[in-house]
Amino acid sequence: MMKMSRILIRALALAMLSVAVLVGAVSCQAAPQAVIGTNGVRNSSRAELDFVGNAAFTSSRLRSLCGATTDSSDAVVAAKIRDRVLIAYRDAGYLSASIDSMSVVQKGRSTKLVAYLREGKQSRIGHFKFSGNKHFSSQELTGASGLQEAMVFTPGLLDASLTRIVGYVADRGFAFASARIGDLNQNSDGLGFTFIIDEGPLCTVGEVVLENSAGLRPSALKRALGMRSGDTYSEKNLRRGVESLRRAIFFTEIGEPLVSVSSEYSAAVQGQTSESSVRIALPVRDRKTTSIAGAVGFRGGTNEVTGGISLALLNIAHTGRSAKMSWEATGRNVSSLYLSYAEPWVMGLPFTSSVSFEQITRDTLFAHSALGIALKVPLTTFVSAQVGANLEKAVNTDGPRTRTSRLAWLGGLEFVSGAPGWSSENSFLVELDGTRGDKKIDYLSDGGRTKEVFSTLAGRLFVQRRIWNTQIALVDFKASAIMEGKEHATPDELFALGGKRTLRGYSERQFLASTVGSAQLEYGLVVGQEGGRAFVFLDCGYASTLAISTAERFHVGYGIGLKVPSPIGVAGIDFGIPSGESLGAGKVHVGLEGTF
Repeated sequence: MMKMSRILIRALALAMLSVAVLVGAVSCQAAPQAVIGTNGVRNSSRAELDFVGNAAFTSSRLRSLCGATTDSSDAVVAAKIRDRVLIAYRDAGYLSASIDSMSVVQKGRSTKLVAYLREGKQSRIGHFKFSGNKHFSSQELTGASGLQEAMVFTPGLLDASLTRIVGYVADRGFAFASARIGDLNQNSDGLGFTFIIDEGPLCTVGEVVLENSAGLRPSALKRALGMRSGDTYSEKNLRRGVESLRRAIFFTEIGEPLVSVSSEYSAAVQGQTSESSVRIALPVRDRKTTSIAGAVGFRGGTNEVTGGISLALLNIAHTGRSAKMSWEATGRNVSSLYLSYAEPWVMGLPFTSSVSFEQITRDTLFAHSALGIALKVPLTTFVSAQVGANLEKAVNTDGPRTRTSRLAWLGGLEFVSGAPGWSSENSFLVELDGTRGDKKIDYLSDGGRTKEVFSTLAGRLFVQRRIWNTQIALVDFKASAIMEGKEHATPDELFALGGKRTLRGYSERQFLASTVGSAQLEYGLVVGQEGGRAFVFLDCGYASTLAISTAERFHVGYGIGLKVPSPIGVAGIDFGIPSGESLGAGKVHVGLEGTF
């Protein structure tokens, strides 16, 4: 019905424009001065175009619409005026605009073509009304349409109004509503017409399913979409729910939802609007959401061996719940353990709550434990905010024996596009996190106690782009700093630089400082699928250590790497060399990551 209405509206505008063009063409033929020569081609090398009778547009604006007229035939110039100038008038609401005549004035070697326009009056919206609306008042629909009487009428205006009206009605439970224009007429008051509304049945949410996928259970899918069976259908809420689901990483692709009625309805038979449940189906393409990875590193010269293993379950039992676990031995007798669990769509809302535990130990020198609770709130399709709290405790014997504790509040912003780390496709990630809280320090040797504010700030920028479908470029910037309390920061509170994640070629956690930053750059060729590539890399890092010179705080590593897809996952190897050192001092990492 909306399509027929659009055709009717455009037919009216086209008819009025055709009459205007026909009048202009007849007028042009009736003006003898409008024709030059017998072949219709200008002999002059310079042509000027001018307009008379134009008030809505300046002559320079109309000339710009017509384009160059030099060495153009009279027929071409006249066609430009008809096709471009009159269309511009139509789009501004002057549906009765016409060309009365065109004349040619020869002055020396210059030729001027003058077009005499009759703009007429702008067409305006006259009286309009609604028919067929049972659950919505005419005043309510008028507000939804965005139209007002005496508003300038332009092509497409009624199309947009029909779309807004149907959307307004569909957002309030009438999933199959339609609207069209009827009784279209032009009178002295303006353009009059009637919106003919077919509300259809009042719909409630029935079955909600995924097309050709078991990626989420029906109950989890409804929570993800923010819907429950029996709720009044809302197209606006459905769109919001689909966007919330797209922010998750369960599917590589989510199509437009398919809404169908699950019980027959005939207004002609029943004579009134009845209720009907709807079936909502989402076409999706599943993503592998479980991954396991392991890596081993060896550095020559120091004979240092490092390693780690991680497991990520990002869609436990098709419920959307996730859990992560990782263990690392990062050299210098330092090991770390990390555990986390996340619950999505808390109470059917697009929030994700998570709890995490982390422990870092180094022989008997220090032990650091942290328990965190966080809530991630989506702000837009790509942007999320995070708030939460961390309870941290540590024992340090490297220097004065101390026991510290801190309750820190945390907040952050995250911008994500694509899936960093999952594939070789384009992706973008920006993170900014900060913590602040009071830290209590107990000195075990003399029984003293102090209290101070301790705050940190960390950020990351990750960009990965595929070039010409065969090459990949990657840039990963990271920076962390202690903003308050760095004078009494203990080794477990300092940030680390060096190793696989920040500065390849160097030892893990080789540099500890209150401020560190790194930039990892890669460029390579695609190898197979699922993240395979051969690449070269350059890593740069900064650590605000107590080095004698500022230059000694900067460090550079470079090398090559290869990731090859295999039946059991992506096997990878990279070799990095610290700047200024020999090949024997380099560090090699070998790893395997599988997804299923």
